Amino acid sequence: MAIDLGYGKHVWQIPFRNLNDMFLIGQITVTLAICSQAWSKTSFAISLLMIHDGIHGKTRVFIWFAIVSMNMLFGVSAMLFWVGCTPLEKAWHPFMRGTCWSPNVVITYGIFASAYSGVMDLVLAIIPWKIIMNLQMQTREKIGVALAMSMGVFAAASAFIKCSSLPELGGRDFPHDGVTLVIWGNAEAAVTIMAASVPMLRALVRTVRPSRRRNYYSSYSRSRRTERSSRRVYYNKPRRDLVTMTGSTWTRGSSSRT
Repeated sequence: MAIDLGYGKHVWQIPFRNLNDMFLIGQITVTLAICSQAWSKTSFAISLLMIHDGIHGKTRVFIWFAIVSMNMLFGVSAMLFWVGCTPLEKAWHPFMRGTCWSPNVVITYGIFASAYSGVMDLVLAIIPWKIIMNLQMQTREKIGVALAMSMGVFAAASAFIKCSSLPELGGRDFPHDGVTLVIWGNAEAAVTIMAASVPMLRALVRTVRPSRRRNYYSSYSRSRRTERSSRRVYYNKPRRDLVTMTGSTWTRGSSSRT
């Protein structure tokens, strides 16, 4: 919707009547993006807590600290976009009369929150190696699962790149210059969601593979039984025909001799 209204273009290329709607949609999009980043990281951290054999003591306390601190930081970051103006409507109606905080407040806090999030991503990407290597699994599976759950490294890279794009919030041409910020913000959440989905994906594969194997063997056995029954019908029927034909031929031959 924001793109239809002109997001991605320069400010002077966007119709004036679209600006208010575009800023409102932008505010909602930013809030949802921040929530997705916080909750995707929370989901990944909770997936680590579910590995009971490897999580205990200080490691468990640290993961809970990371969950609470990241949700608090991202929650405040999302609120700053809505409460920074008087009246509040000026946050998405930029041409209203009123006052707003300096953009540097949102930018500075956003850089701090994103950098902190990137550091937590790196730490949460290292923890699976400590946990998984102590589990009773094949070495190949251990390395594969640990590498997959270490995709938080890419989420950290996205967070750090996002930090470098946050100063564009204070620019006069944000609809055009802020595209990079939106892209890396969404990439951070997407990579974290993929990392959090790996444990469930492994369980799904282990469940589906035996069922497919059972279905294959059952269908194979049914086909073999069908083939055997068809062979019995095929061989029995010609024998009856052969007996009949031989009898008729013999009868016909006997009558001719007679």
